[in-house]
Amino acid sequence: RNFALTLAGAPKNSAAQLLVGVSNTKYLGLKLPFALSALGGGKCFLLVSPDILLATGTDAKGMARFSIPLPHPAPIGVTAYAQWATVSSANRLGVELSDGVRFTIQR
Repeated sequence: RNFALTLAGAPKNSAAQLLVGVSNTKYLGLKLPFALSALGGGKCFLLVSPDILLATGTDAKGMARFSIPLPHPAPIGVTAYAQWATVSSANRLGVELSDGVRFTIQR
């Protein structure tokens, strides 16, 4: 079985990364959400601990999808958090971040 996360409305034909983490409250001593405005990130916030980075890209419509195979047996009850990051000229940092999502693996 696979689990998929999809991004829509992102910059077209752009590099993208799916950030997956185990926390939405802290990362390496930083409190989350972490405002990227001081780094030139405009109104973007880091919402998840980027413990796993999965690189991909957006298509000509600004969409991306990442399919993650679940091990067997699946780790039922595990909760994780995810957020997309895309290369963009929308701010000085050159990165836009999506809303975050929380998911729990269930049967």
